[in-house]
Amino acid sequence: MKYDLKNQLVLITGASSGIGREIAIAFSQHNARLILIARNESKLSETQSFCLKNTPDCHIFIGDIGNWDTVKKLGNAIKDTIGIPDIIVNNAGEGCFLAIFECIENEVEHALKSPFLSSYYCVQFFIKDFMSRNSGTILNVNAPAAYFPFPKMIAYSCTRAAVRCFSRCLRLDLKGYRIKIQDLVPGLTQSNYFENNNMDWNKRIPFINRLFFKPLTPQEVAKAALKGLFRKQKLICPQPLMTFFIVCAQYFPNTFDFLVSLKSK
Repeated sequence: MKYDLKNQLVLITGASSGIGREIAIAFSQHNARLILIARNESKLSETQSFCLKNTPDCHIFIGDIGNWDTVKKLGNAIKDTIGIPDIIVNNAGEGCFLAIFECIENEVEHALKSPFLSSYYCVQFFIKDFMSRNSGTILNVNAPAAYFPFPKMIAYSCTRAAVRCFSRCLRLDLKGYRIKIQDLVPGLTQSNYFENNNMDWNKRIPFINRLFFKPLTPQEVAKAALKGLFRKQKLICPQPLMTFFIVCAQYFPNTFDFLVSLKSK
C-alpha cells in the first residue's frame, strides 16, 4: 500500500531518539511536513538532519512539554510560524521501574509529566483548532502496562493507564467530530529508553512478556504506526498476539496479575 502524507503537518513529541525519531523519519519519507519537539537539542537536530533528506519542511522546538507554560509558548510559536498540526503523535515518555517502597517521594510527579501531562497539554492546546476545522488525528504512543500492570513498576504502570484513559475520554468528548484517536502499543522495543532511565530491563520486564514477544526495532514500530494511521485503527499493535493479550487482560485481570508475576527459573 502506498502511503502519502503530502501537505499533512505532523507534530511529534519525544522525537530526539528511539520510536519518536523513527516515526519522524518514516513520516518524512512519505512527504509529511514535520514539527519535532524534545528536550535534547543536539539529538533533535540529528533527527531533523535525517528528515531533511526526505522533506524540506521540518522544524524543531526545544522544551519540556510536561509543563503547561512551555506548551503554551511552543504552541503559540508553532501557530504563528507554521500552522495548526493535522496529526499529533504523543510519543514523549519516561519511566521509572520501581515498586512503591523503592520510589523517592516525588517519583510519581516526575512520572506524570511524561507521558501523561505532555500528551494532555499538547492536545489541550490544539484541540479547539481541531474542532473548528473538524478534522485531525491524535496518536498516543503507549505500553502494555496500561492494560495489564507490571509488578514493581507502579508509577510507570499508573501513568501509562492514565494515557489509555485519556484516549478513551477524548473519544467520548469528541464524539461527532471527525477527529481520530489512536493508540500505538508496541511492547518491548530496542532503544536507549532503558539506558536513559537507568533501568535493567531484564530484571524488570515480566518474564511472560519476554517469553511471548520479541523486542521490536524502532523502525518496525514506526512502520506499524504508519500502517495503522492509514488504516484508521483505534489500537495499533505491531505484534498481533499483543492485541489478544490486551483483550484477554480485560476479561481475566486476576489471571494476568498472576502471569505477569511469574519469574523465569
